[in-house]
Amino acid sequence: MPFKLNFLSSASPLTKTISRLPTGAIVKSGYPNAFRFTSETLEISTLQEFHAVLAKRVFDENKPCLLKGQIKEPLVNQSRKESTSTNDRTQWVCLDMDQAKFSSPEEVMHAIGLSDISYLVQYSSSHKIDTKTLNCHIFFMLDKPRPAPQLKTWLMHLNFTTPALESTITLSKHEQALHYPLDITACQNDKLLYVAAPT
Repeated sequence: MPFKLNFLSSASPLTKTISRLPTGAIVKSGYPNAFRFTSETLEISTLQEFHAVLAKRVFDENKPCLLKGQIKEPLVNQSRKESTSTNDRTQWVCLDMDQAKFSSPEEVMHAIGLSDISYLVQYSSSHKIDTKTLNCHIFFMLDKPRPAPQLKTWLMHLNFTTPALESTITLSKHEQALHYPLDITACQNDKLLYVAAPT
């Protein structure tokens, strides 16, 4: 069944900048705080088509990001506030591995019982630059659309029931919430997934 992918671009590249100091130390900038976006919507039907449009935008000069949800109407240099609906159904999932103690995406999929499905892997900008943990997006399609809140609950369940994930749940930097190695917000319909290659 065809579904839509939405990419957002802004005046600033939506990616990290990575530099090496004369001392040899590596410095990474955070993602920019963009407030105005222009959308591009593409309709796809297969994982192969998903791969083609994603691969093209990884090195796009506009450095766009991928929006997890559907937008109510096209954005043209404007705020994305209230442009998505929390409970909309989605046809695809992103597993966002954030400093997870896995050696490979294959190990992740085996651990959560999904080693027999097809998926795409997109490594994060800082993957293995200053850590040996796994930082990547794993994309796969669903047999039928599911409500985004249901998928968020499933991601939380995986964090608590998969030993390799549960053992690495920590407090966030500000110690006000839990930090999940499998990001539970990656299925929210307002989530920005940064896919562009770093500068």
